[in-house]
Amino acid sequence: MKQQSLPLHNDDKNTLVARNDNIQEFVTIDFIYCLPFELLSLVFRSFPIQDLFECMKVDALWRYRIRNSPTLWQHITIVDDNDAMLIPKLSSIGFYIKSYKIIDGSEKAHRSSMNLITTGYLNRLQSLGTKTKAPRDEP
Repeated sequence: MKQQSLPLHNDDKNTLVARNDNIQEFVTIDFIYCLPFELLSLVFRSFPIQDLFECMKVDALWRYRIRNSPTLWQHITIVDDNDAMLIPKLSSIGFYIKSYKIIDGSEKAHRSSMNLITTGYLNRLQSLGTKTKAPRDEP
């Protein structure tokens, strides 16, 4: 039996469609399966930390590729309470973190961060910083 090659064209950005007279087949191409780690790091570098953790929920391969991209996790900055809620999740990637900063963090953010450090999850940490926003002058 001769295998027939079907012509492909794009219906939208993410779906290739193979069309034949009676056949319509959709093939989704997921960029994370195709790109090397180096390019994925460039794509995901601009994502906020919350979005990286959300992307890791897509499936096992997304979780593996994002979690194992060291450059994404080398510099972590906790800015607000939304970020502070993610601190316990940092234990899964703590060995990549070299620089850790808390800006205007709550007491809970500081305690959670210190817990990560004292339990050894941030064992490659080279820089630790805290910064408080300057109070505004009241008129």
